[in-house]
Amino acid sequence: SPREVTYVFAFKSEISDDGASCYINVYINDSDVRTLYNYQSSRHTTFSFNLVEKLNTGDKLKLRVNNCKLIASSYQRIYFYGFLLNSL
Repeated sequence: SPREVTYVFAFKSEISDDGASCYINVYINDSDVRTLYNYQSSRHTTFSFNLVEKLNTGDKLKLRVNNCKLIASSYQRIYFYGFLLNSL
């Protein structure tokens, strides 16, 4: 049977576009559950957020970047990671 657990997710990147509104959709099992916005005013603005989500065994969380470009290289990385909060 599915088991619900709580995760904390964190994301951090820089946006390369100048003056664009950047948003990231969060999907759980292909359902759009929330949208996170960053209205930057200049290039190289940091976009970061934390999420707390309850997920069941087998659930998949995905991010989709919209309306902007993120910077990724060997010295400017995009970070996305999650931690299990409870395991009981």
